[in-house]
Amino acid sequence: MLSAIEAIQAVQQVLSLEKALKRIPDHLKQYTFFGDLDQWHYYSIGDDKLCEYCNQHEAVTYSGSEIRGIFPDLEIVDKNMIYPRVHMTLYKQGKFGAWSKDSCRCVLVRQLSEEPLARTLTDKRVR
Repeated sequence: MLSAIEAIQAVQQVLSLEKALKRIPDHLKQYTFFGDLDQWHYYSIGDDKLCEYCNQHEAVTYSGSEIRGIFPDLEIVDKNMIYPRVHMTLYKQGKFGAWSKDSCRCVLVRQLSEEPLARTLTDKRVR
């Protein structure tokens, strides 16, 4: 039997997934973004404007299931790139310093090229 805390955490995970899935633009719905097999590598702009929050993610590869919770304000750009929007999240949490909420220049880049699932299944059947 689930404890009250485990039940709350389970509900929060479901709500997080639903919110994340709503962020996928209609023209990209055929791709996966938040699965365990989706791998996203974090790149930041390494200059004197790099903040310590963005720097802590530098060169880390996350699974798709991790990025929903770590980057709750992410924005999907295309099938292989996501803006993590770290500064927006910090702004909402009240942990923000001198940077504006829209100033994050970091990106998450898909590690393995992802083809639409239907196309992949079709290609395997034909061969």
